[in-house]
Amino acid sequence: MLRRDLDPYRDELILSTKAGNPIGPSSYHKGGSRKSLLTSLDHSLRDLGTDYVDIFYSHSPDPATPLEETVGALVTAVRSGKALYAGISNYTPERVHEAAESLRRAGVPLLVHQPRYSIFDRRPENNGPLKLAAEDGFGLVVYSPLAQGLLTNKYLDGTIPPNARAQNSAFLPADPGVWGRSPW
Repeated sequence: MLRRDLDPYRDELILSTKAGNPIGPSSYHKGGSRKSLLTSLDHSLRDLGTDYVDIFYSHSPDPATPLEETVGALVTAVRSGKALYAGISNYTPERVHEAAESLRRAGVPLLVHQPRYSIFDRRPENNGPLKLAAEDGFGLVVYSPLAQGLLTNKYLDGTIPPNARAQNSAFLPADPGVWGRSPW
């Protein structure tokens, strides 16, 4: 669809992709290593049928990979022209600041951090990302603003519909009776 219908409008679109979650069985197809991130970016470009993405995210921190290596891969992606901007997702406030500083030193500023945020999960307000965004000069683009459907009418009857994401969610407790009770 991107090639067929949207190619004339590519300069008006913002395409982003993330890397770090598993994309295959190999240990090189997951995590925050240079090889994993840049291989994943190449897969995304191939699958999207485009030469570059606007934002390339490190999907989540990898404790087995030094932050400098992950940041270096983001810098390489931008400098190679395969991505215009660098982003991160799911990083703790401390790691967000470290990543922002490392990217800035490399001449590739952090454009955006993507934390989970909803009325049920207000940690970005309370543990620093909003303040860091202002101080370090990056934006926030949140995910799960509808709390994986809890803030819709999908679960009003207290049951989980067949094939709903909540059946296998790492974020939602198995008991729908406790949904909506914020631990924060």
